[in-house]
Amino acid sequence: MICQQCRAEVDDDLIFCTNCGARLFEPKEQTPTVLMSEPVYQKPESAKPAKSSSNLKWFALIAALVAIPASIFGILLLQSQKRQVAQNAPPPKTPIAAPTRRANTNQNANANSANAANAVRANSNTNVNAANPDKIEIMNKRLEIAPKDHQTIPFDVESETAKISGEVRVIEGEKIDGYVYIKNVYEEHFLDENFKVFSFGTAETTEIRQTLVKEEYVLVFVNKTEKPVLIEGKFSLE
Repeated sequence: MICQQCRAEVDDDLIFCTNCGARLFEPKEQTPTVLMSEPVYQKPESAKPAKSSSNLKWFALIAALVAIPASIFGILLLQSQKRQVAQNAPPPKTPIAAPTRRANTNQNANANSANAANAVRANSNTNVNAANPDKIEIMNKRLEIAPKDHQTIPFDVESETAKISGEVRVIEGEKIDGYVYIKNVYEEHFLDENFKVFSFGTAETTEIRQTLVKEEYVLVFVNKTEKPVLIEGKFSLE
């Protein structure tokens, strides 16, 4: 390094010249230290006071006072309309109770319809014999009975006692079984022979003659075979 004052050569790391003592170079300017002052606290503006809620309370109170009478009026009006509709509505129809069907575990599905049809036919065939007024005809016709099926002929004994007499003949088929039941017992215990009045069976021709007391009865023909049976029967009371 060359001293600018005396032009002597000196070492580079010297600050002052060893020959004349002059400063070899000015020190670099240091960045001035800036002191950060704390920000001045400013008092926040005071919040605006909330509007008084007294006005809102008054509005709510007035609205409630108006709504309560309106609600009561609406309820009364609705009830009045319901009463008017109920008064103008036609009276409800009384349901017709379905007839109670008695349980009969021994009858098949076709028995009920067959019994009803046979009862109608039997009633139309029960006539008083003109030659003998005391003799009442119960049956005088042919019947075809399906396999594992039966047919009935209802009749009444109106006197204290009466004799049932007649004949049944198998025209086609193997055989037929016949029973006489009291009507009420038949409806509950059909095919239970412990409750029969009497029974008969035939593969050809059989005559019947029995004494019965005053009661409602049912004459029953039962086909227990696997084929249809055609019979001809003549029965009467005297």
